[in-house]
Amino acid sequence: MTKLPYLASGALLWRGYDYYTDHKVLSWEPTESGERPQQFDGVVSGNGDKPYEVHIDIAHPKKSTCTCPFAEGRHVICKHMVALYFSVYPAEVDELLHAEEQWEAEEAAREEAHRAETWQYVRGLKKVELQEGLYRALLEIDDLRNRRGWW
Repeated sequence: MTKLPYLASGALLWRGYDYYTDHKVLSWEPTESGERPQQFDGVVSGNGDKPYEVHIDIAHPKKSTCTCPFAEGRHVICKHMVALYFSVYPAEVDELLHAEEQWEAEEAAREEAHRAETWQYVRGLKKVELQEGLYRALLEIDDLRNRRGWW
């Protein structure tokens, strides 16, 4: 099952997280009875503290709705929906943060491995190859400066 927050763009996911941590979810309640309700209604404060009515459907996330300008009348996931989701499922916040930390650690390891491979490649080049490569790199930098109006 795809989790609702991950259907939002990365920026909206993190804005929804910010709204959750800033306590912008003013109220919420399940709209179904039973042990594991799948639908919830809530009120979430917007940028200017204007409250928006939010409905999330966990089983069918694209049926979720919000009265904010971004989501109203569209089948999209907005930051208000994400904030409501995290209010209903606060343990998911820990999962999100753990996944982010893991991704950052893996990305740092990939970057370190790439730098080590690059250094090994450069150390294996002959002097004339290094000179030619440096010359081409400097020409590329000049070309970029000229195209972008640098200097």
